[in-house]
Amino acid sequence: PEAAHINFLIDWAREEKAEWVILEDADHYPTKALIKDARNILDSTKSSQVFLFRLYKWMQDQYFPRLNDPGPSIWAWRQDLCTIRAISEGPTQYVLEGADSRKALRLDPPLAVVHDGWPTEEIVREKMRRYEAWGMPKIWPTETCGPLEPLPDWAKE
Repeated sequence: PEAAHINFLIDWAREEKAEWVILEDADHYPTKALIKDARNILDSTKSSQVFLFRLYKWMQDQYFPRLNDPGPSIWAWRQDLCTIRAISEGPTQYVLEGADSRKALRLDPPLAVVHDGWPTEEIVREKMRRYEAWGMPKIWPTETCGPLEPLPDWAKE
């Protein structure tokens, strides 16, 4: 149960008195710019949460720009000022509690995260099987996620 596991880890971070919690998937990686500047950004902001873009990579050299609509999503938040809860199974959705997201710090690329969830056709086929088990339509991402564009240099590992 993905949502239960995520909420368990969020609760654990609160018990450990973590100042910031960063929300990422195992198939995400930060850009070089984010690696370089993340600590300074978190140490210097007065915002209770930080939003950024997730670039959804397709195979090795393309991405889906439309998947960033309507804009950046939450990446980190201060445990003492707000929290986030996972609220659904399957593709997990979140609810932010105790903060005004309009006052969040919003980062622009190249301060971003790359979602590398579709690196090979074999992995895409496995994900399609999982989505189908969740009751979602079995549709190849290139049919539903909009046109592809070349991966920007700042998003390459």
